[in-house]
Amino acid sequence: MTIDKNRVIFAICLSLAAMILYNFLLQPLFGVTRLIINKLSNSFTIWFTNLIIYRASFGYTDEVGNLFLSLLAGAFTGISVNAVLRLFDFRRPSMATEDEKKKRRRAKILNILFIILLISTILITLLLHLYDYQRNSSSTLIKSFNFRITVLAPSLTEQEEEELRAKWSLMSNKKDYIDINNQFEEYAKRGNIKLPKPVWP
Repeated sequence: MTIDKNRVIFAICLSLAAMILYNFLLQPLFGVTRLIINKLSNSFTIWFTNLIIYRASFGYTDEVGNLFLSLLAGAFTGISVNAVLRLFDFRRPSMATEDEKKKRRRAKILNILFIILLISTILITLLLHLYDYQRNSSSTLIKSFNFRITVLAPSLTEQEEEELRAKWSLMSNKKDYIDINNQFEEYAKRGNIKLPKPVWP
Protein backbone atom coordinates (compact mmCIF):
# COMPACT_ATOMS: atom_id res chain seq x y z
CA MET A 1 0.00 0.00 0.00
CA THR A 2 1.62 3.25 -1.16
CA ILE A 3 1.12 6.55 0.65
CA ASP A 4 0.68 9.68 -1.41
CA LYS A 5 3.10 12.18 0.16
CA ASN A 6 1.41 15.14 -1.47
CA ARG A 7 -1.93 14.23 0.10
CA VAL A 8 -0.31 13.80 3.52
CA ILE A 9 1.44 17.18 3.25
CA PHE A 10 -1.80 18.79 2.07
CA ALA A 11 -3.73 17.28 4.98
CA ILE A 12 -1.11 18.48 7.51
CA CYS A 13 -1.09 21.98 6.02
CA LEU A 14 -4.88 22.07 6.01
CA SER A 15 -4.99 21.01 9.69
CA LEU A 16 -2.42 23.66 10.64
CA ALA A 17 -4.35 26.32 8.71
CA ALA A 18 -7.61 25.32 10.40
CA MET A 19 -5.94 25.42 13.84
CA ILE A 20 -4.44 28.86 13.17
CA LEU A 21 -7.75 30.13 11.79
CA TYR A 22 -9.65 28.89 14.85
CA ASN A 23 -7.15 30.14 17.47
CA PHE A 24 -6.41 33.54 15.98
CA LEU A 25 -9.66 34.45 14.23
CA LEU A 26 -12.70 32.35 15.13
CA GLN A 27 -12.04 31.97 18.88
CA PRO A 28 -11.57 35.73 19.50
CA LEU A 29 -14.57 36.38 17.26
CA PHE A 30 -16.69 33.96 19.29
CA GLY A 31 -15.50 35.65 22.50
CA VAL A 32 -16.44 39.11 21.25
CA THR A 33 -19.79 37.81 19.98
CA ARG A 34 -20.51 36.22 23.38
CA LEU A 35 -19.70 39.49 25.18
CA ILE A 36 -21.97 41.46 22.84
CA ILE A 37 -24.83 38.96 23.33
CA ASN A 38 -24.38 39.09 27.13
CA LYS A 39 -24.41 42.89 27.13
CA LEU A 40 -27.46 43.02 24.89
CA SER A 41 -29.32 40.45 27.01
CA ASN A 42 -28.43 42.31 30.23
CA SER A 43 -29.52 45.61 28.69
CA PHE A 44 -32.78 44.06 27.53
CA THR A 45 -33.41 42.52 30.98
CA ILE A 46 -32.83 45.87 32.73
CA TRP A 47 -35.00 47.72 30.19
CA PHE A 48 -37.81 45.17 30.42
CA THR A 49 -37.74 45.14 34.25
CA ASN A 50 -37.86 48.94 34.38
CA LEU A 51 -40.74 48.91 31.90
CA ILE A 52 -42.72 46.55 34.16
CA ILE A 53 -42.02 48.72 37.20
CA TYR A 54 -42.87 51.93 35.36
CA ARG A 55 -46.18 50.49 34.19
CA ALA A 56 -46.93 49.36 37.75
CA SER A 57 -46.50 52.96 38.92
CA PHE A 58 -49.74 53.85 37.07
CA GLY A 59 -51.54 52.10 39.92
CA TYR A 60 -54.39 50.41 38.06
CA THR A 61 -54.89 47.00 36.46
CA ASP A 62 -56.83 46.08 33.35
CA GLU A 63 -57.90 42.50 34.06
CA VAL A 64 -60.12 42.25 30.97
CA GLY A 65 -57.31 43.53 28.75
CA ASN A 66 -54.83 41.12 30.33
CA LEU A 67 -57.20 38.20 29.79
CA PHE A 68 -57.79 39.17 26.15
CA LEU A 69 -54.05 39.51 25.57
CA SER A 70 -53.39 36.10 27.13
CA LEU A 71 -56.02 34.51 24.89
CA LEU A 72 -54.57 36.28 21.84
CA ALA A 73 -51.04 35.10 22.69
CA GLY A 74 -52.36 31.55 23.13
CA ALA A 75 -54.14 31.70 19.78
CA PHE A 76 -51.01 32.88 17.99
CA THR A 77 -49.01 30.13 19.72
CA GLY A 78 -51.42 27.59 18.24
CA ILE A 79 -51.13 29.23 14.81
CA SER A 80 -47.32 29.11 15.05
CA VAL A 81 -47.31 25.41 15.96
CA ASN A 82 -49.65 24.60 13.09
CA ALA A 83 -47.51 26.70 10.74
CA VAL A 84 -44.37 24.77 11.73
CA LEU A 85 -46.16 21.46 11.15
CA ARG A 86 -47.43 22.76 7.81
CA LEU A 87 -43.88 23.76 6.84
CA PHE A 88 -42.67 20.19 7.40
CA ASP A 89 -45.64 19.00 5.37
CA PHE A 90 -44.58 21.32 2.53
CA ARG A 91 -41.06 19.96 2.62
CA ARG A 92 -42.21 16.34 2.51
CA PRO A 93 -41.57 14.95 -0.99
CA SER A 94 -44.74 14.41 -2.95
CA MET A 95 -45.58 10.98 -4.36
CA ALA A 96 -46.85 12.54 -7.58
CA THR A 97 -44.26 13.40 -10.23
CA GLU A 98 -44.14 17.05 -11.28
CA ASP A 99 -42.50 17.43 -14.67
CA GLU A 100 -43.78 20.85 -15.52
CA LYS A 101 -41.50 23.77 -14.64
CA LYS A 102 -44.42 26.10 -13.89
CA LYS A 103 -45.70 23.87 -11.10
CA ARG A 104 -42.25 23.67 -9.56
CA ARG A 105 -41.81 27.44 -9.66
CA ARG A 106 -45.25 27.94 -8.17
CA ALA A 107 -44.43 25.48 -5.38
CA LYS A 108 -41.15 27.32 -4.63
CA ILE A 109 -42.91 30.69 -4.49
CA LEU A 110 -45.54 29.25 -2.15
CA ASN A 111 -42.80 27.81 0.07
CA ILE A 112 -41.01 31.18 0.26
CA LEU A 113 -44.23 33.04 1.06
CA PHE A 114 -45.17 30.48 3.67
CA ILE A 115 -41.73 30.71 5.35
CA ILE A 116 -42.10 34.52 5.49
CA LEU A 117 -45.57 34.10 7.00
CA LEU A 118 -44.23 31.54 9.47
CA ILE A 119 -41.40 33.81 10.66
CA SER A 120 -43.80 36.76 10.98
CA THR A 121 -46.28 34.68 12.99
CA ILE A 122 -43.58 33.42 15.36
CA LEU A 123 -42.25 36.97 15.91
CA ILE A 124 -45.76 38.28 16.61
CA THR A 125 -46.32 35.39 19.03
CA LEU A 126 -43.10 36.15 20.92
CA LEU A 127 -43.95 39.87 21.12
CA LEU A 128 -47.46 39.09 22.36
CA HIS A 129 -46.13 36.78 25.08
CA LEU A 130 -43.58 39.40 26.18
CA TYR A 131 -46.26 42.11 26.31
CA ASP A 132 -48.63 39.76 28.13
CA TYR A 133 -45.93 38.93 30.70
CA GLN A 134 -45.14 42.61 31.16
CA ARG A 135 -48.79 43.55 31.80
CA ASN A 136 -49.41 40.65 34.18
CA SER A 137 -46.19 41.36 36.10
CA SER A 138 -47.14 45.03 36.46
CA SER A 139 -50.59 44.03 37.74
CA THR A 140 -49.00 41.68 40.28
CA LEU A 141 -46.72 44.47 41.53
CA ILE A 142 -49.69 46.82 41.96
CA LYS A 143 -51.67 44.20 43.91
CA SER A 144 -48.66 43.45 46.09
CA PHE A 145 -48.13 47.16 46.85
CA ASN A 146 -51.79 47.70 47.75
CA PHE A 147 -51.85 44.58 49.93
CA ARG A 148 -48.67 45.55 51.81
CA ILE A 149 -49.78 49.12 52.37
CA THR A 150 -53.13 47.83 53.71
CA VAL A 151 -51.30 45.58 56.20
CA LEU A 152 -49.05 48.46 57.22
CA ALA A 153 -51.80 51.11 57.37
CA PRO A 154 -52.54 50.88 61.15
CA SER A 155 -48.95 51.95 61.98
CA LEU A 156 -48.71 54.68 59.33
CA THR A 157 -49.65 58.30 59.63
CA GLU A 158 -51.75 59.78 56.84
CA GLN A 159 -48.73 61.74 55.56
CA GLU A 160 -46.49 58.63 55.51
CA GLU A 161 -49.07 56.67 53.52
CA GLU A 162 -49.45 59.55 51.05
CA GLU A 163 -45.66 59.74 50.70
CA LEU A 164 -45.47 56.02 49.92
CA ARG A 165 -48.19 56.31 47.30
CA ALA A 166 -46.52 59.39 45.81
CA LYS A 167 -43.18 57.58 45.57
CA TRP A 168 -44.92 54.66 43.91
CA SER A 169 -46.54 56.97 41.34
CA LEU A 170 -43.16 58.56 40.54
CA MET A 171 -41.37 55.19 40.35
CA SER A 172 -39.58 54.56 37.03
CA ASN A 173 -36.94 51.85 37.59
CA LYS A 174 -35.88 48.99 39.84
CA LYS A 175 -33.88 51.25 42.17
CA ASP A 176 -37.01 53.27 42.96
CA TYR A 177 -38.90 50.02 43.59
CA ILE A 178 -36.20 48.76 45.99
CA ASP A 179 -36.15 52.11 47.84
CA ILE A 180 -39.93 51.89 48.37
CA ASN A 181 -39.63 48.33 49.70
CA ASN A 182 -36.87 49.42 52.07
CA GLN A 183 -39.18 52.17 53.33
CA PHE A 184 -41.88 49.53 53.86
CA GLU A 185 -39.45 47.44 55.93
CA GLU A 186 -38.49 50.43 58.10
CA TYR A 187 -42.15 51.20 58.88
CA ALA A 188 -42.85 47.50 59.55
CA LYS A 189 -39.97 47.28 62.07
CA ARG A 190 -41.12 50.47 63.77
CA GLY A 191 -44.68 49.16 64.15
CA ASN A 192 -43.55 45.57 64.88
CA ILE A 193 -45.68 44.31 61.97
CA LYS A 194 -44.97 41.16 60.00
CA LEU A 195 -45.10 42.44 56.46
CA PRO A 196 -45.78 40.13 53.46
CA LYS A 197 -42.77 39.73 51.24
CA PRO A 198 -42.68 41.83 48.04
CA VAL A 199 -43.15 40.17 44.67
CA TRP A 200 -39.56 40.98 43.72
CA PRO A 201 -36.66 41.24 46.21
